[in-house]
Amino acid sequence: MMEYSIVIPAYNESSRLEYNMSLLDDFMQKLGSPYEIIIAEDGSSDKTYPIALELATKKYNVRVLHSRERLGKGTAITRAIENSNGRIVAFMDADLAADLENFSYLLKLAEENCGVVVGSRWIKGSRVKRSLLRKLASRMYNKFVGFLFHDGVYDHQCGLKGFTRGVASDVLPDMRSTGWVWDTEFILRAMKAGYDIYEMPVSWQERKKRASFKTLELAPLMLFDLIKLKIQFPM
Repeated sequence: MMEYSIVIPAYNESSRLEYNMSLLDDFMQKLGSPYEIIIAEDGSSDKTYPIALELATKKYNVRVLHSRERLGKGTAITRAIENSNGRIVAFMDADLAADLENFSYLLKLAEENCGVVVGSRWIKGSRVKRSLLRKLASRMYNKFVGFLFHDGVYDHQCGLKGFTRGVASDVLPDMRSTGWVWDTEFILRAMKAGYDIYEMPVSWQERKKRASFKTLELAPLMLFDLIKLKIQFPM
């Protein structure tokens, strides 16, 4: 079996996809273990898909899963994991906001601990550079999740997570979220299945500032999805 499967959800990432995936591919080659990078292209309206296809023709370890219509981040990740081959599965944001050295450590922890390893921007040792609005939104979201589920996790939405094939096989069949709260549901269901959650500090630098109105627009939708999750999945 292949050692590592790296899933990259990608929606309208044409401006940075080629450069970042080349960085990631070079980094993974240095680790010296068999791997695959799966770009989960999610109905982009820009040139993300053709760029991803070109990458796959140039780089043996890169694969592309394409959707003509927007599936949502959660569905795109689930689909990619189901089509992956690695013994260790991980995913990270296409902007590579998390330092790649963090990623190397995450893969190691996932292999050693056989649980879910979560990058965290809210624990001691993390170094974070992002806008004040994004920090506030993240803090409020995680506090609300803690209030609803009392799971003890500080950062549910950090785009850096890893786990074994066994965790994926046990958790994915029960997943219901299709969008931004997918990460949170995955953590909660893994905990319910008896897996430990390991949070590790990350060096995180926001690569592309998102418009304030987009953050404000997503916030109530995410809170509504959390309430639905609480109803469907009480803990």
